Amino acid sequence: MAKGGRRPGAGRKKGGGNRWNKTAKDRVAEILAKADELPLEFLLKLMRAPEPVRRDGELVSAFLIRYQRWAEERFEAAKAAAPFCHPKLAAIEWRPPGSLTKDHARASWDTLTLAQRLELRDKIKALIDSYVRQPLPLNAEHGGPQPQ
Repeated sequence: MAKGGRRPGAGRKKGGGNRWNKTAKDRVAEILAKADELPLEFLLKLMRAPEPVRRDGELVSAFLIRYQRWAEERFEAAKAAAPFCHPKLAAIEWRPPGSLTKDHARASWDTLTLAQRLELRDKIKALIDSYVRQPLPLNAEHGGPQPQ
């Protein structure tokens, strides 16, 4: 018995379609063309469905089942629609207005003269020292002086 490798007549036949053939694709396109709303619109409509009210003569248990189904459908529709309406936070890089990218900062640094770089370095050191050397405000609870 053969143990793998190339064998005559084995494998997929040339020109053979797959399960998702052209007629299936055409059928889906036809259904979508006839639809009066997109899938996202349908999900949003489900999510925004009004809260059910109890009908006259309806048993409380039947109403509660209907209400629970409504709530579950809303929740599932919201979960399904959320990725299309709200991007994930990890996909967005936030920068404060007016901030520079690394490339811009590098380009700005390269344009400075040596004297300007040294002056900037001294300013940064002074700023860091002013934050580091500030005494921590202590209160009476910790046995230190009261903050002013």
